[in-house]
Amino acid sequence: ARSIPTGRWVRLTATYDAAGGAFALYRDGCLVDSGSASVGGKDLAGRGETDLFLGASPSRGGFHGSFDQAALWSRPLLLSEVQAGQGALPARGRDSGLLGLWTFDEGAGTVCFDTRFPAGRGRGSRLDGQLEGGAERAASTRQLVEPECPPSSSFKADKAAELEAWRAAFCEKHGRPATKADLLMADSDVLKLARLLGEL
Repeated sequence: ARSIPTGRWVRLTATYDAAGGAFALYRDGCLVDSGSASVGGKDLAGRGETDLFLGASPSRGGFHGSFDQAALWSRPLLLSEVQAGQGALPARGRDSGLLGLWTFDEGAGTVCFDTRFPAGRGRGSRLDGQLEGGAERAASTRQLVEPECPPSSSFKADKAAELEAWRAAFCEKHGRPATKADLLMADSDVLKLARLLGEL
């Protein structure tokens, strides 16, 4: 039950809850092993020096196969999240709990960039990695769907305040509240705010 099929892509997901020591291992969204374990107090949240090895360790042999992507979260994923992640890149951004995402799409060289923030969005400590031990790059044949990155709750609150300020200014200038038609005729920035907040 724990073997990995050869000749095709397999999605492996391991979860670990440090509070209770429970772990679970899923293959293609199906539970194949579970139990409890004790893991030392390593900090993988970018707040210290910790080595994370994928496919090998300093004291054991390496994995003979290919990686298409790897991701690390700050929390154990729910079963629904494990099953929803089949065939897609994980949702990215500050509210996802995603600590690192490596897609190995650099094309050349030995650096593997942490791409957990979509291009041009978000900042923070990145967990860039390095290919070692004879690991090589190969062109991927997998087609993955890039999900929409939902805006964070604080981002939406800021945008709601901006739209409310526009509504107050409109009401003061015209002596009446803004209607949906007024929103549709507003400048493009206001229109974008209204669409983002689901008002149009």
